[in-house]
Amino acid sequence: MRKIVLILFVIPIMAFSQNITKINTTIDEAKVFLNGAQITRIGNLTLSKGDNKIMITNLPDDLDPKTVTVKGQGDFIIQTVNTSINYLSNYENDPKYQVLKDSLKLLKNKLDQNNAYLQVYADEEAMIKANKTIGGTQNGTNVTELIKAADFFHNRLLEIKTKSLELSYQNRDLQLIIDKIQNQLYEYENIAKRPVGEILINIYADKATTGKLNVTYFTNYASWIPSYDIRFTDLNKPLTLLLKGEITQLTGENWQNTKIILSSSNPTISQQKPQLFPWYLSVYNPQRYLGRGNIEQTTTGVILMEDKDYEYTKSPAPTMMATSSETPISMEYTLEARIDVPTYQEKLVNIQSYEMPAKYLYYTAPKVDPDAFLIANIYDWGKNYFLNGEANIYYENSFVGTTNISSYQVEDTMQISLGRDKSVIVKRDVIKDSTSKQIIGSKVKYNRAFEMTVRNNKKYPIEIIIEDQLPISQQKEIEVTDIEVGNGKIDPDTKIVTWRYTIQPNATVKTTIKYVVKSPKELNLAL
Repeated sequence: MRKIVLILFVIPIMAFSQNITKINTTIDEAKVFLNGAQITRIGNLTLSKGDNKIMITNLPDDLDPKTVTVKGQGDFIIQTVNTSINYLSNYENDPKYQVLKDSLKLLKNKLDQNNAYLQVYADEEAMIKANKTIGGTQNGTNVTELIKAADFFHNRLLEIKTKSLELSYQNRDLQLIIDKIQNQLYEYENIAKRPVGEILINIYADKATTGKLNVTYFTNYASWIPSYDIRFTDLNKPLTLLLKGEITQLTGENWQNTKIILSSSNPTISQQKPQLFPWYLSVYNPQRYLGRGNIEQTTTGVILMEDKDYEYTKSPAPTMMATSSETPISMEYTLEARIDVPTYQEKLVNIQSYEMPAKYLYYTAPKVDPDAFLIANIYDWGKNYFLNGEANIYYENSFVGTTNISSYQVEDTMQISLGRDKSVIVKRDVIKDSTSKQIIGSKVKYNRAFEMTVRNNKKYPIEIIIEDQLPISQQKEIEVTDIEVGNGKIDPDTKIVTWRYTIQPNATVKTTIKYVVKSPKELNLAL
């Protein structure tokens, strides 16, 4: 009776499994977002008359039913679509997996056989060396026997050594192949053992027919990161800006010959409109921060004078490696060619190349950094769509550093820091004769004076902005007076002083900043 119950229990499951037809589908298109991707798969159908259960398997295990869309082409009706996660893998029955396992077994058997021969040769060599005595201890050995024995030892030991060496070489090569197959099996099992998403589709057909399925779903296991290459060769020529995309997908399936669309949208963040709440003020102390690429920046940035007399040419159309289209909420780039994107690897693609007319100038703030930075000012940049990203800087095909492209700028001019230039020498020295500390009654008077020196060692003139700053008093007992900045301009809010010069080749300019601070002597000021 127990056997009968077991048989009755198994038969319905087998019958149900046999009614399900698994079909092979391929990835036709992947729309990759900054986080996540929308995958479109296509497959062919062969349907019988009546109800058909079609299963698509080996999908990402984060399959969300709300994102699944199934469309059909043919004379049939899609009735229901259900999704599930399968945690039971039958990868051991995969012919590819069996070939790898069988190959590994044969190679290991050959390696064991070679090791057995090596052990026999080693034992034989030890036996020969242990029986070197020829003749007895009483009778001695004649010359003929000695020669025969010497020839035997020589020839046999040489043969043993030669064969042992050949087997050692074989073993080395066998071990390399075994390691590669084991690594391949390890990667295969890691992928094969993972849970997989499955889509079960109920289809009704009035008659036996064929058709096609188009299945779309969203996965979190893919993303892309925008980045740039900035190249320039001469300060009188435009710079070239190349937009690139680094695609990463961890779906466990290689995307082969796939149409790729890169979107600037991020569907993983909330799409709910924001809401304002009461704003309560608190104390904030501004701090210097380091930008990526170890280029020190300040919260104030670079303050430029007006360039009303500067005439620039309009940017030419970008060189397209992808077709761009703007939607109401994002920009999309469709790569011109289908590509392969391996799983668990990064794929770098070129998207667009821009030739950007720019005006170059130098910037230095020697109080915080003794170097001069080359700045490119790109005018009318808003006509092109830029994404936030890190940029590699190349001068005449030589890598010089990294900077950042920010799309959050609201000015008509985009500023890009192109890095440090050691041929522009900057110094900031204390003017000792004008620097002192005096106690006058209950007050302390601090006299401060600094001289900035900039030398242009280049073969052509440069334009440079020099910045320094005056202290700001937050207490009425502390006064800042007797300010001297020459032809510098003082920002009334930040008290940052800006000078702008054109320096001829091999020429030097100097500028000074002087001020006096008075405070009660019981206060210790950091000056």
